[in-house]
Amino acid sequence: MNKKTDKYTNLIGFPGVLAIVVFIADQVSKIWIMHAFPTPGYSYHEIIPGFFNLVYFQNTGAAWGIFSRHTWLLGLFSAAAFFLIVYYYKRLTMGHVSLSFAYGLLLGGIVGNLYDRLIRGFVVDFLFFYWRDFQHSWPAFNVADSAISVSIVMLIVYDLFFLKNEKKSAEKKQGKK
Repeated sequence: MNKKTDKYTNLIGFPGVLAIVVFIADQVSKIWIMHAFPTPGYSYHEIIPGFFNLVYFQNTGAAWGIFSRHTWLLGLFSAAAFFLIVYYYKRLTMGHVSLSFAYGLLLGGIVGNLYDRLIRGFVVDFLFFYWRDFQHSWPAFNVADSAISVSIVMLIVYDLFFLKNEKKSAEKKQGKK
């Protein structure tokens, strides 16, 4: 591996900076929402009628209310996931820029929501998508959730479309020896 690639794959390089940027963007947006909507759950700002609102919800669980009121358990799980990813980072990314990018996003998102759970006792959610009425809606989420979701999609796409090709290529190389 050369130095140019190393800065994009080493956790201290671009992936670490990406994680910090995600964390800062997440926290700045949450602080802004808490100031713009001082009472959680009571007001909203319609951005796209019938589709998207800014809201302020205090979430003590995960999406769809899973583990509601068990924020400590979710925080423990998040902390464990963070430390395991950092510990196994080189093995998980295998020196690939795309995987490093995905894990940078993932770590930033994990830390954003972990900070909320540890400091606030709840996660601030404010992006609320719905279709025409509030009965057809997606759970409100935030920048950290978005980063986590994008990273998971990236990891799935990598696994489905690129990992198999790498395994075939490696098998061909071993077959030639």
